[in-house]
Amino acid sequence: MGAGGIATVAYDIAVARGFEVAGFLADNPARHGSTFRSGTVLGGFDLLPELQKHGLAQAVVAFGNCAARLKFASLVRSLGFEMPNLVHPSAVVAPDVELGPGAILMPGAIVNAGAKVGANVIMNTACSVDHDCRVAEGAHIAPGVRISGRVTIGRATWVGVGSVVLEDVNIGANALIGAGSLVLKDIPDGVVAYGSPAKVVRPNARLPLSVERFGDTVIVDGKLCMENGVIPGVDFAQLRADTQAAGETIWATLPDWDPLGRSAEEACPYCYPDVA
Repeated sequence: MGAGGIATVAYDIAVARGFEVAGFLADNPARHGSTFRSGTVLGGFDLLPELQKHGLAQAVVAFGNCAARLKFASLVRSLGFEMPNLVHPSAVVAPDVELGPGAILMPGAIVNAGAKVGANVIMNTACSVDHDCRVAEGAHIAPGVRISGRVTIGRATWVGVGSVVLEDVNIGANALIGAGSLVLKDIPDGVVAYGSPAKVVRPNARLPLSVERFGDTVIVDGKLCMENGVIPGVDFAQLRADTQAAGETIWATLPDWDPLGRSAEEACPYCYPDVA
């Protein structure tokens, strides 16, 4: 499930581990039927029950938005799918590490002795989690992160690229740690924190469903940009600041069916300038 940056690497891991990949799912109708990697985007997430009827028994939720990943993982479980772990052959995992279902460990990831990694966690390229850490379900440990021993990472928390977390630190649930941060003290639930040393900057307000994270890319769905060129409830200045702090890139996608026939610039003036 997913057809972005995380899914790209997850596909490579699945192939390396001998899985046969039936295809990809993405909720953007414009992607349906398109080629992704060596497979096809079969349809949206609502296709899962039909795929199950045709004998598909396993699914992996492979996109970066932590809260959405947990939401769809719950759906996958409720339908009776198995969620295998995808562990790249180059990842190093101590024999006593506990991995929850659906975890994805990317190339060069290291998890040391006594650590527990929850369901649907993403441990991105060349990150390391040291001894006796606890990484709760749905967390995302970004590339190059270094987490010292006995650290706790809360549910659905995002630790940004290249951050360093000192031993015995507790980072709460639904937090966002900005790229390159040095975390020396505990971070509470539901905040954005960054810097060296990391300091709490603001609450981590839940983004509307029209904004999704896939790996290091934020997708702003243009289907909701049709009225007055804005997405209700989205502060784009804040969104840009948060995504920059997390080391992400913001993109804007626009629907092919704009009833007014407007160009990208006309249809989505708020987010179009950030399209790379």
